[in-house]
Amino acid sequence: MVEEKKVDMGALTKQVEYYLSESNLKKDKYFNDLIRENTGYLPIEAILKCNKIKALTQNPKVITEAVKGSDKLELNLEETGVGRKGNPPVPELEKTGKRKEATKEDAKEDREYIKESDLNEPVVMGIEGPQEPKNNWRQIETDYKEKYPDRKVLYTRYDKGEGQIIVSSNKQDLTKLTEELKIKIGDDEFVVKKLEDEKLEKFWAEHGNHYNGCVNKKLSLSKLKKKKADREKKNAKIAVKLGDTTFDEVNKIKSKARVILNQSKDGDILDAGEKSFMVDLLKYHQKAETKLKDLKDISVGVHPSHPDTRCFMVVRNDGTKEDFSVSKCIDAIKGKVKEA
Repeated sequence: MVEEKKVDMGALTKQVEYYLSESNLKKDKYFNDLIRENTGYLPIEAILKCNKIKALTQNPKVITEAVKGSDKLELNLEETGVGRKGNPPVPELEKTGKRKEATKEDAKEDREYIKESDLNEPVVMGIEGPQEPKNNWRQIETDYKEKYPDRKVLYTRYDKGEGQIIVSSNKQDLTKLTEELKIKIGDDEFVVKKLEDEKLEKFWAEHGNHYNGCVNKKLSLSKLKKKKADREKKNAKIAVKLGDTTFDEVNKIKSKARVILNQSKDGDILDAGEKSFMVDLLKYHQKAETKLKDLKDISVGVHPSHPDTRCFMVVRNDGTKEDFSVSKCIDAIKGKVKEA
């Protein structure tokens, strides 16, 4: 057994709390089943098998101490299992069903950004190669990504003939992750193979803290990049003419509609300019043809099914009214911007 280093108890407690959280147990079939089999408690021996725990400790007594410091968790009488405070019912697993096929853009975005779910149970691959490579060993990561584009590389290190490359394991064929891979960079040849048993234990003991620091920094940067990209997408420049105004941002359309709604009283009929704007916006609705049929005016009123919500309504020639969603119209405009 490798000597135990000082443990970050805060990080350990937070990680165990996550494993037993409502949101995780709804999708983690393995832990969900284990808790049901053990009358509401997750065996500590199962927790110790998790790679993120291995990076922090390999000592079951440290796990028990972390649990005692949590206001969300409790131990069983034997202190061999961890449960949620008060031992509430185990949540039902979410039904996944058939998911819609991801678009190329969605798939690209998923590969580009690292998410917290990618850090669950990462696979540690060992690297063996020359003591002093003649070429830049960081090319290993690039070549690995080219061979396995669907895997996310979380961490890479190499020093004096040995190193590791850690990849996410979710949504992937785990049998392929055990394959030995040879990577040649110039005259240098590297062998990449999954680490197991004592070698894996040694890595987490010697480099676990370095891995955590690097991957947390990478996760933070990834979140910032995605937030920036989402903001740019949200504020994407457009050229949409509604009424007598051409809008260059989706947010400006949303603001215009909100102003009209807030300045109108229930039952008010929009004036000609406001009506022209709303009619042109309504043309983007997925049921535009039906909504616009026999239209006479646009009014503001209380939603028929949600009395606490105000909305826009089409007023037809026969006096009947029908509500419509401005959000659906704006989402359609966003979709057209995305396609462009």
